[in-house]
Amino acid sequence: MSASCVAIPKTVPIPTYLNLDFFLSTFDSQHRLVDKTPIPNATVVTVDSESGLPLHAWGKNTFYMPHGITVDAQGSVYLTDAGAHQVYRVSETESANN
Repeated sequence: MSASCVAIPKTVPIPTYLNLDFFLSTFDSQHRLVDKTPIPNATVVTVDSESGLPLHAWGKNTFYMPHGITVDAQGSVYLTDAGAHQVYRVSETESANN
């Protein structure tokens, strides 16, 4: 079973957990993603900083290989996707509605 997961504590603007499977066969010789199927599960999870319980999850069918994540002072999430070769900016409002 393979899982890709990122969790962001509600009160601390840094990721606390990042677990991604990475295999040498992920990219071809021209650095293109081999499997172009987005991760079917929510890949970003906001957790309660006291209980550790999930509060909200989003990103279903959006990312291929999420790699880096940060949150700015306004609550926007910046997430890089190595598979898509992109940086995504998602506002706090957008992530709540996703």
